[in-house]
Amino acid sequence: MLEINIRLFGAFRDFAQNPMVMLECAPGTSIAELRQQMQSRLENMRPGAGVDDLLKQSVFADERAILSEEFRLERSQELAVIPPVCGG
Repeated sequence: MLEINIRLFGAFRDFAQNPMVMLECAPGTSIAELRQQMQSRLENMRPGAGVDDLLKQSVFADERAILSEEFRLERSQELAVIPPVCGG
C-alpha cells in the first residue's frame, strides 16, 4: 500500500485541524479514485459540510505539476489539493 499525504489549502483547512490528511491506496490508483477516497474521508470529518462540490472544482498537484484525473500513483508521496481561488 502507498501512503499519500495530502496537504490541505484554502477552504479545505476548515475540514481538519491538521493541514495534512494521510490516505492509503494501492499502487496504480488514479487521481480520480483518490478524489473519491478523499471525499469520503472529508465527509467523515465534517458530515453535511458539502465537500463534494468543492472537491469537484479542485485539483491535485505534486511538487511539479497539476495532476490529471488519469494520473496513476506509483509511490508514496505528498500531494496538495488546491481549491478554486478568487480575488484580484
